[in-house]
This record gives sequence, structure tokens and C-alpha cells, in this order.
Amino acid sequence: MTYKTETFASVRVLAGKLFSDDFEDDPWVLFHGSSESNSNAIETRGFTREGRRPTDADVKNVTGVFEKMRWYGNRTGGFGVLKSFTSGDLSVAGIDPIFLTERSTRALRYATAEFAGGEKLRGIRLAILCLQDYLDDDETREKHMSSLKAQFETLSLLNAAQSVLETVRPIPVDLNWLNDEVRSLQRLADLANFARSGFAGGVVYGVRINEQDIQNLQYDATMGVKALTPIPPDRIVCKMAIACDFDLDDLAIKQDDKVWMARMNSGVVGRLRELSRGKRG
Repeated sequence: MTYKTETFASVRVLAGKLFSDDFEDDPWVLFHGSSESNSNAIETRGFTREGRRPTDADVKNVTGVFEKMRWYGNRTGGFGVLKSFTSGDLSVAGIDPIFLTERSTRALRYATAEFAGGEKLRGIRLAILCLQDYLDDDETREKHMSSLKAQFETLSLLNAAQSVLETVRPIPVDLNWLNDEVRSLQRLADLANFARSGFAGGVVYGVRINEQDIQNLQYDATMGVKALTPIPPDRIVCKMAIACDFDLDDLAIKQDDKVWMARMNSGVVGRLRELSRGKRG
């Protein structure tokens, strides 16, 4: 396997590019960020879903606690992200897809300590922290109850049906029950925390997609490109190591709209969008 190893340059990142223009301007090259600890497996076996990963059932066990509480959590990236996995936005017919991005700087996010282990594990870590906050903090519980009461009062003023009112009636969360639920999630918490604490740097790959790969890909305007089958290592064309203390500031990055539009209308994304329009038609 032959690929080009490039050196990280913050100046290029701020300009919206991670790799050299040969890769950044090629609409058939997509990008994937991961922890450096996964690099050997990726370069040997390609992009797969091997290893210890949370299952759909694991995710539903976490989101189910929030749904019973009628609470969205107090940390961005927790329950909301996990719910999108269970709703089918991120999964495909029971398949846990591999995500590739159109922009290298977007893939860079997943090569940072905050996203160690991937977005699903990050969501689990943050969601369980939310639940622990609820157990530990009076103010968090008070805000939740105030929100439930406000919803109930609004629907009451609107003369909602009694059956509707019963479903939204504010009921304090049983903290003994919640404590038991959090303890039952300890295995998942340990898995998520281990990925974060063991992070020793990240890596971003550029992957050149072939026409024959298209049948196993789907494009999502929000999440990027989903690969429904493993991607072999010979698709890797470039690689970059990311320091473990790198902190990504998305707002500081200026994206090249010309390159973005070229990617949207040609290459991998253009082909997938074309096929999607054909199916709808």
C-alpha cells in the first residue's frame, strides 16, 4: 500500500484545508478522522467496524433513561446525538456505517481527544455525565421540573385533552431508580472514558473512492458519506498525524466555497446526489 504522509500545518487548516491541493481539490477523495491507536488496524485491514463498540441496544438503553425522565440533558452532544443514531438518521437498516467527510477539516474533528472513540462513544460519555449531574446537582433537577411544569401549564391553558395532560404531568424523577440506571450503564461509561483517557493523538486519512464503491455508499447532507461496507486499505492515498493536545476551533476555519461546490456537483458526492435524485424520480 502506497500513500503520502503529510505534515500538519495550522495555517492551512485555518484556510479550510488539511492536505495538499492534489488531495483537497480531488472530488473523488474523501476524508476520515480517527484516534492514532486505530491506525495500525486501518492500514492493515482498512476501515471496518471491528473492536469493542457500543451496539444499537446500548445506545437505546441510554436514551431510554432520558425518555422516561422526559429530559434532554444539560450537555450538548449527549442525548440529542444518541437519539439521532436510534432514529435512523445515522444508522442504515441495522448497519453501523463508516462515516467519510467531504472536507478534511471536518474529519479533523474526529482526530481530536474530545471525539476519541467516535461520535457515538462521545455521546454516551456526555449523556452519562448528564445523568450523573442530575443525581448530584439540585439546580439541574429544579430546572428540569420547572420546564415540565411550564409545559403542563401551557397545555392546560390551551385546553389540551385530559389524556394529553396526563402524559405531560410533572412527576419528580425517582433518584433511587436513576442511580440504579446509571450503575447499570457503568460498562458503557468505562468504555467511553477509556477511549478518552487513552487518547495519544489523532490521524486523518484521505481515501480515493472508485466508481465501483458507489453502490455501497450513501450521501447525507448533515453527516457526509456513509459507507455500508468496509473500505479496503488500498483506497488510502494520504495520511496526517494530529497532536494529542490539538484543539479544533471550527469557527476559526474559513472554508473554500469554490472547492466545496466542486465537490458537491462532481466526484463522489455529485455521483451519489445524482443517483439519489434518480431514485426519487
